[in-house]
Amino acid sequence: EEIKLNSKITSMKREGKGYCIEYSSENNNLSDNFDFVFSALPSYEFSKIIKTENKELAELTSNIKYSSITVIHLAYDNKKLPDLPRGFGFLIPYIEKKKVLGVLLASNIFIKRAPAGKTLITVMVGGARMGNIASLDDISILSVVKDDLNSMLNIKEEPDRIKILRHEKAIPQYL
Repeated sequence: EEIKLNSKITSMKREGKGYCIEYSSENNNLSDNFDFVFSALPSYEFSKIIKTENKELAELTSNIKYSSITVIHLAYDNKKLPDLPRGFGFLIPYIEKKKVLGVLLASNIFIKRAPAGKTLITVMVGGARMGNIASLDDISILSVVKDDLNSMLNIKEEPDRIKILRHEKAIPQYL
C-alpha cells in the first residue's frame, strides 16, 4: 500500500471485481490494479479518465456546472483592529444582502498563521448567486470586501497586506 505522488491518471478500466488504473509518473507509463477507487478529482477531470469505460457517467460528470470564487487574504496589525469574534469565522446568509459569502478569521483557526501582533482575515466572494462579484477587477473586489467588513466587523483601517486568489470552476453546482 502506497500513495502515488506526482502522477497523472490517464484511464481507469474495470477488470474483474476491481479496477486497472493507467497513469504516467516521471515520464513512465504505468498501471496498477485496485479493489476500490476513491476520487477527489473535479468532475470535469474525472470524466476524462472514465470516458472509455463508462460514457454515460463521463457525460453526466462532464456536464456538472461550477461557479467561480475569489479568495481575498487581508493582513492587519492587531492595534488597528476592533475586537473581533473569537470564533473561526462565519458564513453570510443570502437574505442578509451582503456581497461577501464568508469570512474566516484564519489566525484564530491556525496558530502562527500570522506573525505575533498580526491578524489574517480571509474573505470569499462569488459563488452561484453572486458570480459577477468574483469576476470584478482587484480594486472593485477590495472595495466590496472592505465595505462588508466595515459593516459586519467595524473594520475601517486599510490592511497591511493583501493577496487575491481567483478560482474558476471552484464550487460544483449539483442541482
